Amino acid sequence: MKSRFCFAVIGDVHFVEEGYYRDILRSREASYALWKDDFLRYLKIKRELLPFVIREIKKNKPDFLLQVGDFVEGGCKSREGIAKEMEEGLKLLTSSGVPVFIAKGNHEGTPGTEKAEIYKEVYLSYLSGQMKKAVKNYYAFSHKNSYFIILDYLEFIKDEKQFEWLEQKLLESQSYTHVFIFAHPPLFTISRVFFTNKEFRDRMISLLEKYPVDAYFCGHTHNNAISVHKIGKNKLLQVMTTPIGLPENNPTPLEEISTIFTHPIEFQYLWGYLENTVSCWCFIEVDEEEVILNWHVLGKGVQGKIKWKEKGEIEVLKKPQLGIKSASWFPQGKIYRGFLSMSMYQSYSRKKSILFNGKKIGYVPVGDSFTPGKSVEVPPELIQRRNIVEIENPEKEEFCIGNIYLTVESEYSQIHRSQVVPYIYTTSHQWDNWKCPYLRYVPPGRKIRMEILFK
Repeated sequence: MKSRFCFAVIGDVHFVEEGYYRDILRSREASYALWKDDFLRYLKIKRELLPFVIREIKKNKPDFLLQVGDFVEGGCKSREGIAKEMEEGLKLLTSSGVPVFIAKGNHEGTPGTEKAEIYKEVYLSYLSGQMKKAVKNYYAFSHKNSYFIILDYLEFIKDEKQFEWLEQKLLESQSYTHVFIFAHPPLFTISRVFFTNKEFRDRMISLLEKYPVDAYFCGHTHNNAISVHKIGKNKLLQVMTTPIGLPENNPTPLEEISTIFTHPIEFQYLWGYLENTVSCWCFIEVDEEEVILNWHVLGKGVQGKIKWKEKGEIEVLKKPQLGIKSASWFPQGKIYRGFLSMSMYQSYSRKKSILFNGKKIGYVPVGDSFTPGKSVEVPPELIQRRNIVEIENPEKEEFCIGNIYLTVESEYSQIHRSQVVPYIYTTSHQWDNWKCPYLRYVPPGRKIRMEILFK
């Protein structure tokens, strides 16, 4: 069919140009400690994964490639380093052999910064050549029977002109068979609660209530997740994707390690995987009759597939079955190790004690941005089918904690995970306006108490 075409979508890349990070890596400042871990991980991904992801995309011969932001890490301190990193990151993407369209992320620089200006010099000059006209950080184009809208969310929340421009483009798009939107942050965070821009999300939802679109593609959380959300009379498919995933890590479904958080409206969770555990990208086939989304995992081909003929009416053709799933029941044999995992915002005090079944086992780790992977070891003899966890907050710190669960290793290296505690606990009112039904307020200084269960 003449109207048939295909395109690829890739999420956060965090390309690093290591030669410009040497001074930072040598620094002994505590503020760089966590960032160094991220840098080394991104360097490993750059060397061992990204070239192969791009090679797979090129092999599938899309008409073009869309990238949803944070295509570079952006941590270089010199202008030369920032420019070189963006140039080399763009070079990697364009080695796919097709035009590349980027939705600017926060790692490409906030408006008015030197980094944001270099982004314009490097990427927008390339894009202007592709589109044969001068372009801004946000832009739109049509291709055959479809309309594509690419946003700069950081300018969106400061620039009323982009909001007005978007509404006009959405109005124009309704004459096309298919409409796709691309931006960096999710509208619905799914697992990493609050990890988006609320003003951007709320204003986008107000427009998408009026104008139906086929899909909203995003990244930012580093999780992979596909979901459908009821917005007014419309249904929105959200596709959150990233190639950041280390092959040595076991693919971990989001529902095993988090409560599936969303805006308090009707939604359907199709599937999702934790950051750093799956390297994936999307290949979308479009014609007049239907759209098919192929969810590729590096080295494993198409592991998930959905299709739709009407916007929001999604049919799952193939659901991913990746990794070794942990057991959810309480182990019958001897327990050798146990870990209590959690995610936090603004947890900086090192004096928040954790009591596990009445015994002190350590302190809540330092953490922010609700990143996963923070854990405290639990003595095996304390672990029961039903467990009570209490967190003391003597300094009355205002913080947020959630995605709390227990992992144990029993005989024969069997891994068991408890049910995830279904609530987020906060000692601050700063998240009240999110109207999150899972949020539980605890006054600063008072104990946070919860129950952790195995089946």
